[in-house]
Amino acid sequence: MISVQSLLQRLNGNKFTFILIGALLFALSSCDLLKPLPKDKDRDKEKEEELDPIGGGRIYNPETGEFEKSDEVVLETMDTIRWREISAREYPPITTEGLATENSDGGRGQVLEEGEFGTQLLSSYNVSMMLPFLTDRFDGSESNLDLQSRWAVQFYTGAKIAIEQLDQERTNLKVSVYDTKADERILNEVLQRDTGFIASSHLVMGTVKGECVARMAQYAKAQQVPFVSPFSANTKITKENPYYIQINPSIATHLKAITRHARSNYNSDQIVVVAKRGDQSEAIMNYIQELNYEIAGSNYAPRFEELVIQDDSPTMENTNLDVVMRSGRTTVFILPIMRDREGKDKDFIYAFLRKAYLASRSNGNSVVIYGMRHWQYYDDADPNYFENLNVHISSEYYVDKYSEVVRDFRRRYYDLYGTVPSAEAFRGFDNMLYFGRMLKKHGTKFYEFFNREVEDALHTTYNLEPITPIVENNYGQEIYGTPDRFENQYVHILKFEDYYFQPAE
Repeated sequence: MISVQSLLQRLNGNKFTFILIGALLFALSSCDLLKPLPKDKDRDKEKEEELDPIGGGRIYNPETGEFEKSDEVVLETMDTIRWREISAREYPPITTEGLATENSDGGRGQVLEEGEFGTQLLSSYNVSMMLPFLTDRFDGSESNLDLQSRWAVQFYTGAKIAIEQLDQERTNLKVSVYDTKADERILNEVLQRDTGFIASSHLVMGTVKGECVARMAQYAKAQQVPFVSPFSANTKITKENPYYIQINPSIATHLKAITRHARSNYNSDQIVVVAKRGDQSEAIMNYIQELNYEIAGSNYAPRFEELVIQDDSPTMENTNLDVVMRSGRTTVFILPIMRDREGKDKDFIYAFLRKAYLASRSNGNSVVIYGMRHWQYYDDADPNYFENLNVHISSEYYVDKYSEVVRDFRRRYYDLYGTVPSAEAFRGFDNMLYFGRMLKKHGTKFYEFFNREVEDALHTTYNLEPITPIVENNYGQEIYGTPDRFENQYVHILKFEDYYFQPAE
């Protein structure tokens, strides 16, 4: 079997069950994006100067559940990883059935201590990772991996670095990795074949496609196993399920972050909410007004002005923004225009930016525009419009490449794999490190302690809160029901300044 030793190295304290073949990981480093390793004396300099991410490829859109074209990093330029043929006895070939692990404690860890909410602190914790490696599409001869395979490998390699760090922190995890093949039917087969490890897991993490996320949420609720979904932002995945943990903030959370930031920096009478006639943005406009009241703490708070554009011309030639511009003051526009597959959202946004730019130039008044997360992937947008109109967006992901902890992770990843980490690698690292530490500190019911553990990570801040519906009890009184899920409430507000998106604050 051909394998990459650095990718399959064993940890001292943590045990693994791998469900992907070594050749799959080897392909990540040996495809058509190779270049020679730099000489030792040049390598440190290259890591400092050339580790910025490159664009190209497609990204997973949690709103649609599909991979879509964008300029966000999918896979970085790579260097050759040194590899060798290794003994099948030393590293047995991996099959879809996995490898069994024998544990003296019966597989669930010995109880060391009991705490609040009935939580148990154990000697070790079981973790299952469910990822779409698509090993059936790869036999070792291909020069390129399937896009979703690349996503899974990058997420896994980032998580693996976190597991090694947790091992150094004396957090004993027993980790099994399963290939879901991005197919609900295969996922069901994996769950049916499970010999008890997944059902006895103290944490399950992964899956990408919407139907697979929904199936795992259903399984987690039935088995009372905490399930972390790193990517899905769909609020309809499950109901009354306190075992479902959603890392990617929902659209409602993004809108609330935008509304709060606009209110915090400008007066309500400076803010104009823009919608397109016949578009879902009209309904979102009403929701933003409700958020305005909620944040203000009163239904009598001043309403934002509303502008519904009925102009269907490509350049909005019949639209006059001068009528809503604030004379001598900054005008703030909120554009809650959602992404669509036909690109009509982009046409509308570009036309509006042009009209706003011309209006601001004609009357000399400044403009601020708040847009949605996908604006950062518009590679053909005029950056001068973004810069001069002070464009702000919300985003669930931002990595400060100048931060020392980020630079340290990039060095570690580069030293291990000969390539810079993608966004998926950062997510894999952050998620595994945060939840591994939660298990270590709070035990089997770590989700009961989220309110005590708001933590900064490399790409986000973990601020998980229960999303709880209000229901009526038997006496007709309104009470909080069972949480539908836990959701991360942290959203970055990024401002386009100096010709790139960076934190607004």
